Order: sequence, then structure tokens, then C-alpha cells
Amino acid sequence: MYDSPVSDHDHHCNMKHSFASLTPAQVRSQPRQTVFTDAQQALQSGVDSIVGDIKSRSPIHITLLELQKIMDYKLTFGQNRPALRALIKKNSATQVKGVGPATASLILSLIYPRNIPFFSDEATVDVLALVGGRKAIKYPHATYKTLYDALEDMTSTINQNAPSEEPLGRGELERAIWHSVRLQDSASPVVKSSKRKSDADRREASKEETYKKLRWSRGSSRRS
Repeated sequence: MYDSPVSDHDHHCNMKHSFASLTPAQVRSQPRQTVFTDAQQALQSGVDSIVGDIKSRSPIHITLLELQKIMDYKLTFGQNRPALRALIKKNSATQVKGVGPATASLILSLIYPRNIPFFSDEATVDVLALVGGRKAIKYPHATYKTLYDALEDMTSTINQNAPSEEPLGRGELERAIWHSVRLQDSASPVVKSSKRKSDADRREASKEETYKKLRWSRGSSRRS
């Protein structure tokens, strides 16, 4: 199913991830992103309803309309890729295009949320410590396999930290990391804005000090 592993030159697993020292209960209690746009909230509600319908079927399967809605949901939270959305809408019952490892993993993670991790940009960059960040992400099966195995190793370590607790699943860990990264990203503009304001204040103070010295120098010249 999987291609050969991606090169170590592209990434290395984040073996010192902060979550590795936590217990399952502590991972589950990590802060979650709670502020979403109206569009994101609407799509989230729609997907929750879809998942219930999918799970009720035997055998489990999704319709083309449900695939389109799940893709809309995925792109609303991730990178906007209109061409991919258009490709999904052109699918027929006999031919499906535009469903790669990332979308497939999302569908499975919605149906089996505890154990199937989503191939999310947030978790991929954070866990695999990709050089170049999100711009360096590629989406072959091999990268997902590497992420999947890394999350498996992390959950094994976390579960060993508290053997008496209910074991943590790979999907649960990925979601906790997803929320953690998004919360950090949402806080970044505030930090950057504060830094810019601080830098501007320092420049203004420096100008004022220079002006005072200049004014004093000129005054001294006139008095001498």
C-alpha cells in the first residue's frame, strides 16, 4: 500500500515532542480551539451529521455528495484549493478523482476517530519536524505512513507513562496536536503585533532622545 519512506533529508521525527511526557488523560485535557468562523461551524455541523449517516450503513460507504461536503470541510480548515474542489465535483459513481492520502485519511478519521489519524498539515509539520514547514509538505502515501508510525510511537510512550489509564489512540493524539498547533498559530499575530509595537516604541524613544540631545547641543552653542 505504501511507497518507500521519504528521505531523512526532508524531515526527522520530533522525538522530544512536549506531549511525549504526558499521560493519556493529560493529552485529552489539552486546550482545544473553540473559536471558528461561521462557515467552519456550519461545515462542522454538516460533517457531524454525515458521519452519523455513514456509520449507520452496512457496509459503511459514502456518497459523492458527502465526499464533496467533506472536501469543503477539509479545505475550509486547510489550504484553499479551488481546483481540487472542482475536481471532486466532476466525479461520477464509477470514477473518483481528487481523493489522495490526506482526504482519505480525513474520511477514515471521521469514522474511526480514536485510532485513525488525519494526515493534517499541523500534525505533519509538528511531529515530523519538517524542514521548511508547511511549504515542504508532500502528500504521498509514504509521508502519511511515516506520520502514522511516529504517532504510534508517541502514543506507546504516552500510554506507558500511565498504564492504569485508558490508552490513547493515534487519532486522539493527532487531534490534540492539531488543536495545539492551531492555537499557537492563532496567537502568533498577537505576539508579532506586540513585537512590532515594542520595536516602534523603542524607535520613537530613540528619536526623542536624539532630538533632546540635539536641542541641548544647539542651546549650549548659543550660550557659549
